[in-house]
Amino acid sequence: MDKDGRKEPIWVPAELCDIVPGSARTGKLTPDETAKMINIACNRPAINAKCLMNEGLPTLGFSGQRKAPILASFGIEISNKMSEIPARILPPPKLSYRNKPVTAKNGAWNIVDIKFLRGAKVTSYWGLYVKDDSVSKRDPPPGNMLTQLADAFQDKCTASGMDFQGAKRAFLTADLNAIQGDDSSRTKALRCVREVIEAQKAKTGKPSFILVLLRGVDKWIYAGIKVSL
Repeated sequence: MDKDGRKEPIWVPAELCDIVPGSARTGKLTPDETAKMINIACNRPAINAKCLMNEGLPTLGFSGQRKAPILASFGIEISNKMSEIPARILPPPKLSYRNKPVTAKNGAWNIVDIKFLRGAKVTSYWGLYVKDDSVSKRDPPPGNMLTQLADAFQDKCTASGMDFQGAKRAFLTADLNAIQGDDSSRTKALRCVREVIEAQKAKTGKPSFILVLLRGVDKWIYAGIKVSL
């Protein structure tokens, strides 16, 4: 490990290094670590404020027994009170769809039995099934499941005002089970998905959208597919 990080690094064996609790991490987080971080960020403001005051400031050396002496030497004091900003709750905007208005509540609204003001015209779309038994222990879906899912999705979109008349569709499968060797970084898997998409694009051109069905939860594949599209 590079101890100094300057032009002339000082290399130290990793076995001799200890990570200080609370140190900042600049590397890429795992899916589980990302989920835990999001859960903390979704806490109520009062909970996060308490955490910042009781844990954050002492960890940074701004208060408590860990308070850095250099702050006192410059006469700097860090307040343990959060800033208070006056606010008010604004009424939700009125949402008008083609057939009826909808009332928003708590930042959300239901689009059941509504039609878009101007529905999109879909000329073609694909259904892509990412087959990967390594991310799920459940039985694989039946062969006609993607067709049934696409039919139900198309019916809902049509009922909402989208135009699927004359739309062409294709069903593709990216079989990740056939990948040989180590693929912990999911590089080979993402390459397989991209090759399937590019091959179909070369035949029929770019579709209006792709309906993707993942075999299980896989943050790497999910993020990679979004970039591929």
